[in-house]
Amino acid sequence: MSSAMTRFLRGVGGRCAARPLVVVAIWVAVAVGATVASYAAGGRYSVSASLPGTEVQQADQDLARHLPSASAESADVLLRGRTAAAVRAAVPVVAARIARLPQVAAAPSAPVRYGAGGTVAWVPVRYDAPRFSVPHRAVTDLLRTARSVPGVEGYVSGSLPRDAAVQGGSLGEKVGVSAAVIVLLIAFGSVIAALMPLATAAVAIVTGLALVRLLRSATRSTTARRSWPP
Repeated sequence: MSSAMTRFLRGVGGRCAARPLVVVAIWVAVAVGATVASYAAGGRYSVSASLPGTEVQQADQDLARHLPSASAESADVLLRGRTAAAVRAAVPVVAARIARLPQVAAAPSAPVRYGAGGTVAWVPVRYDAPRFSVPHRAVTDLLRTARSVPGVEGYVSGSLPRDAAVQGGSLGEKVGVSAAVIVLLIAFGSVIAALMPLATAAVAIVTGLALVRLLRSATRSTTARRSWPP
């Protein structure tokens, strides 16, 4: 049985190696066709952070109903300078720039507070979106804006950095792909040979995601679920 499978795989591999362009064209056609079909007839993805039947969910619903502004995403911007005059001059500039950022509802959303003799300022920021729905790039934009005044250091804290971190970013993927390229270059000694496994993986991922999207049109599924007793 093993020898028959070995001969079969060797024959398939030999035929693929003899016609590389045809094999590549077939894989690309499958990936493109599956992607087009998934967008034409596939299901829709939805993201929900609700926990039905729990006290936490009930408290969150009560908060959104009676105090909507408190249920929205928020962040704290801390400004620190060498002198109180520099910090007080930087606060209105930074606040005006923060107010122009996407999804920002109010900056500051509460009175600015000063500490350490006026050399530290706390600028609260409120977004017009619920928690866990603000993209991760909002943290980068807010931090860049907080540090936009020369001579004043800016920091970002509050719920936004924690909630945005839950969504995750692409840094891990970039580091992983870069490390894989380096290892494959060392192992194969050729750029084309090193990129072939990555290209094969990319085509497989695109095709797999497209097929999953097609399946979602026929069935309902979830990536994570945990049940609590009511």
